[in-house]
Order: sequence, then C-alpha cells, then structure tokens
Amino acid sequence: MSFNWEEYIQISDYLIKKHLKSDIPEAYLRSAISRSYYGVFNLAKRRLENKGKIIPDKNIHFHIIRMYKDSLNPTESEIGGALERLRKERITADYKEFKVVNNYKARLGYILSCQILELLNRL
Repeated sequence: MSFNWEEYIQISDYLIKKHLKSDIPEAYLRSAISRSYYGVFNLAKRRLENKGKIIPDKNIHFHIIRMYKDSLNPTESEIGGALERLRKERITADYKEFKVVNNYKARLGYILSCQILELLNRL
C-alpha cells in the first residue's frame, strides 16, 4: 500500500492549529507550508505518472509545474499556477531564515493546497 499524500495536507492543518502551544511555533508554521506543498506536489506528480507522462528527475519541481501550466486544459493550467505560487512559499519556509513565516502565510499555504487538491480531484 502506498503512502497517502493527503495526510501531509492534514498534518499541515494540525501544525498550524497547534503552533501557539509549541515552544517552536515558527518551526511548526514553516513545516506546515512545506507539508502543504509536498502533499499536493506528490499527488500532482502521481497523476502525471498514471497518465504515462515521462518526468525528468532533474529539476522535477519545475517540470511538473510546467507540464500543468502549459496544459490546454484550463483546470490543469490553474493547478500549475497554484503549485508555482505554493512552491515559492515553500522555498521561503524551507530556506529563507531571515524571512518571517507567520500564521497568515501558513494558513494561506494550507488553503492553497486544499484548492489544488480540489482541482486535482476534478480531473
């Protein structure tokens, strides 16, 4: 049985809700953004693989986002744009130590991941 990537989205919501009760609240919020992104990224990737698409290993995030953005299907194109926005937030959360990540940004990332999930489920 394979891992259910939607659980990453669920843990993101949990981390956001519990961050104020933690001694490390910003780490919770940064992790929430990262989990939101990787949850929907891996679901989007799996969908392309199930359709028989060849995805290069190098720059995989760029290629998957580009495949969706360049699609003639408006829903797929919307997924690509949303994934790109969420990826930018994930990069900030994972690598930009001097950028503040707050509850608002984490909640927006979570909401965006839920919207992407809904779009993926429509396909």
